[in-house]
Amino acid sequence: MGFTPAQVDEMSIAEFAACSHGYATANGGGDSKPEGQPMSEQRAMDLGII
Repeated sequence: MGFTPAQVDEMSIAEFAACSHGYATANGGGDSKPEGQPMSEQRAMDLGII
């Protein structure tokens, strides 16, 4: 995240958690996308999976 060890030592846990969450969100690590619809058995057979 770019903080020095001394800067991290001076932060409260809440400040560090907010920084960590913001960094993750800004770099594509936010909430995952919904999974979508399950595949039907017929579609799996068409693809040769089962």
